[in-house]
Amino acid sequence: RFDRCSQALCAEAGEVHVTGCEIRGAAGVGAYFFGTVRVEMEDCTFERNTLHGLLATGQASLDLAGNTLRENGGCGLALRESSSGVLRGNTCSGHPAQLGILIDGEASWEVVGNTCTGNVHGIQVGGSATVELVDNVCERNTGEGVWVGEQAHGSARGNTASHNAGSGFTVNNGASLSLEGNTADDNGAHGIAFLGDAKGAARGNHCHGNGEEAIRTSGDDRPMPPGSPEPEPAPPEADADALMVRAQRVFAAHRPGYLATLRPGVDEAALDAARTRVGGELPPE
Repeated sequence: RFDRCSQALCAEAGEVHVTGCEIRGAAGVGAYFFGTVRVEMEDCTFERNTLHGLLATGQASLDLAGNTLRENGGCGLALRESSSGVLRGNTCSGHPAQLGILIDGEASWEVVGNTCTGNVHGIQVGGSATVELVDNVCERNTGEGVWVGEQAHGSARGNTASHNAGSGFTVNNGASLSLEGNTADDNGAHGIAFLGDAKGAARGNHCHGNGEEAIRTSGDDRPMPPGSPEPEPAPPEADADALMVRAQRVFAAHRPGYLATLRPGVDEAALDAARTRVGGELPPE
């Protein structure tokens, strides 16, 4: 157990196995892994540290299972640079000004069965990171359930992103995400949103009761991802002859002199002026 120390747990190389530790109130990050270290950590608690609960950079490789990260000053988990590994069954909660899980840089992570609640975004993926998101729950966050942006890419299967103030899943400019069999219900904005020039696919997702569209795409020139609702057809073009008849009736009822027959022998300039007023050819004499 580590209380009120700076970077309570730190490793750069070798192999580290940690089970059942509690790190609270560190004046920095709770645990910092960098370099080429390989870490296995399970059933640990990181709480109320002034920065991130746990930070991984460099080429650190981690297997994190069943850990609890709550109410830290930074993110619950910050996985950056070229770090990689697996997150299984961790809980990141109570970071109202930060993120539950942050993955960016060139990191590559498999994220399975984690729970993220009460954060800004539950999971945020940026940089050129690669992710596989499976069976995670991201609910009741003040922003998005899952946010993927910049040049990040990957897949999301069987996740639940509901009851968030923003959208359940947002794929932003430049990013690519394939979504299949996810649930995104009762969010304040969209169920799933592909914004800007984001790419991806959406198949077999459940998106009900959201404040805006079930699945949103930006840019009329970009095809909608598979599984998106079909756009409503454009209204048929109005019939020009029918509009002219209606206009003549309105003028006859309200401005009877407007379409008055011109006097015989009128010159071409007067005829042109009358055509301009009517907006088309004149009625027969």
